[in-house]
Amino acid sequence: MSQSRTEQLKQHFASRVTTQVRHLLDVWRRLNELHWPPEIFNELVETNTKLVKQAEKFASEDILKQANLIQDTLAPLIESKSSPSSQHIRTLNEAIYDLSELSLRKTDHELDLNIVQTRKPVILALHDLPLSEKIQHQMSFFSIDAFCATSEEDLKNRLKTRLPSVIIIDIDFGGSEKGIEIVKEYNSTRESTVPAVFISGTKADLPHRLAATRAGGIQYLSDANPSQLITIVEQLTHSMPQEPYKVMIVEDSRSQAAFVERVLNNAGMITKAVIQPMTVLQVMEKFQPEIIIMDMYMPDCNGMELAAVIRQQERYMRVPILYLSGEEDREKQLKAMSQGGDDFLTKPVDPKHLIATINNRGRRARALASLIVRDSLTGLFNHTHTLERLAQECAKAKQSGASLVMGILDIDHFKQVNDTYGHPVGDRVICSLALFLKQRLRKSDTIGRYGGEEFVIILPAADEQEAFLVLDGIRESFSHLKQPAGPTEFNVTFSTGLVEYDGENQDFLVEWADQALYQAKRGGRNRIVIYRQEDSSKPLEEG
Repeated sequence: MSQSRTEQLKQHFASRVTTQVRHLLDVWRRLNELHWPPEIFNELVETNTKLVKQAEKFASEDILKQANLIQDTLAPLIESKSSPSSQHIRTLNEAIYDLSELSLRKTDHELDLNIVQTRKPVILALHDLPLSEKIQHQMSFFSIDAFCATSEEDLKNRLKTRLPSVIIIDIDFGGSEKGIEIVKEYNSTRESTVPAVFISGTKADLPHRLAATRAGGIQYLSDANPSQLITIVEQLTHSMPQEPYKVMIVEDSRSQAAFVERVLNNAGMITKAVIQPMTVLQVMEKFQPEIIIMDMYMPDCNGMELAAVIRQQERYMRVPILYLSGEEDREKQLKAMSQGGDDFLTKPVDPKHLIATINNRGRRARALASLIVRDSLTGLFNHTHTLERLAQECAKAKQSGASLVMGILDIDHFKQVNDTYGHPVGDRVICSLALFLKQRLRKSDTIGRYGGEEFVIILPAADEQEAFLVLDGIRESFSHLKQPAGPTEFNVTFSTGLVEYDGENQDFLVEWADQALYQAKRGGRNRIVIYRQEDSSKPLEEG
């Protein structure tokens, strides 16, 4: 691959752009939660302006396009200094939602050593300084900025100068139960609590746990296990802002539909109003709503009949349906809910009640969907859903003519890990690789647990050389990560087989990637092999 092409790929994964996208999503969430205060609106404008500049600098064309669209939508609001219309909010919603789809999960920090860490640091306050430094080193592999406090005074000075994302502290740091007191005192001076993870040692009784919780503790652990702490910190500091709910409103009254849209748009949701109920199935096919709000009485069909038809479609069985009607007869309401509805709201509805109901239903629907398609250990897509995603991505690539690469990863000598250190340690190794992949691949990439210690990755808009470059960097970094096992540590590697989709070979992708993986294993492991049909898995390069 040419040097310019390599640099372009590195720029694509540059973490400054990703960090700025995450910042923008967070500002948008806060703007809607607090009902558009001027200071947060100004922050949104400034954040998006910075995103435009960074996307231009790092040649992130798709992100730049979305950032410019957001900027164009914000321009009239800035000039007029007026409150946004529902159309403005809807347009911004859609643009920011699309931006979140493009956003990377996490960049590979090794691609640009000059990137400044912008997320708040972790402060480690442990009696065992060598252990604290070891955890700090392990966190660096995950781009977590951590500082080790050497004393009570050092800890307090650090808390004065930098706001941490989380404090990891022995409950007796600085003296008996002094760690709890330090955190409690610090949080008492702040409007929002800084979360703390307390290391308890042998003090596992309820009074100590209550004291830690009251001080701001979110976890109470018996020891400072690096792998467990990294997982906790990653969940706290890298959770993506919640994507807005997609709500379809089926209502024959234009004024009523506009009212509901305005209420939901102001709450940061994406809406689609359907005035002609007979077009519902066509609209659902394109819009793919997460929640449906439906009137009871409409021309051509009533809400109960329409709900029954929707429920006949297997893929829409789990979509919550909320009736919004002037019907006050309790018996009729119950009958309507028995016909496929999940809730019944009576007109006129209080906007806060409507928003709260949708949020509750939406959270439960997403949680249920996640349980169905996610692996319980890693949180990645499970085997079945991963293959479904592969079929979907192949269809998209064929239609657009874009490139696509899929691969199978397998942890080397995993049986030996289980036999030597036990299955719980083996599970932690699987989780650490899952986290590594989630951090370093794009949000548009698919990562699934294929079975046991095997993973499947699907990389749209990437060719085999680009995929090789990215995966080889992950492979190299992961091989240096220390895996804890009680008093000892060990290193783990993985091997990968890659295959590029050519528009016709969809049925053979898994088989050919598996053949390439076998070639990598046979060639010595800890390497990546690209499948070559003409000579049965010829390695491109060895790691």
